[in-house]
Amino acid sequence: MKNLWWVAFIGLLLSFFLLSFVPQGKGEEQSESKTTSGSLVETIIALKEQVPVLKTVYLSPLTIRKIFGHFLYCFLIAFCGFYCLATFLHRRIIVLRCMLVICLMVSAAGEILQVFAFGRYPSVIDVSINLSGALLGLFLAYFLKQNILTKYLGE
Repeated sequence: MKNLWWVAFIGLLLSFFLLSFVPQGKGEEQSESKTTSGSLVETIIALKEQVPVLKTVYLSPLTIRKIFGHFLYCFLIAFCGFYCLATFLHRRIIVLRCMLVICLMVSAAGEILQVFAFGRYPSVIDVSINLSGALLGLFLAYFLKQNILTKYLGE
């Protein structure tokens, strides 16, 4: 188990080392991600206009793509991954530690893979958005497992 932590730590360091030498994007992607997510962005803007409280809130298409393409994606990976590991490992702190390492590696690896796509560049800001979504999903799953499920369902 000790070797696993060293391998994960070295992999994480290497991924951030590689990220630091890759040119960073300018914020707007040069690829077809805008056209691919265009209908989703238009749908979300139309739904937002239906809610009276949210009518005055301005969300740019870039912000909507960051929320759904980075934050929510990693939130769901961490939330579901926690419960998948919790079915096999019964000590919650081990599950939490394993998922922390997995979330860090997935956040960094998802951005490093953009090196191979035409017109896309990895961004440290996107890694932090990925990681914040993953950490929120992880700690929400841990809280639900620790407090609510244990208290009311006896798990």
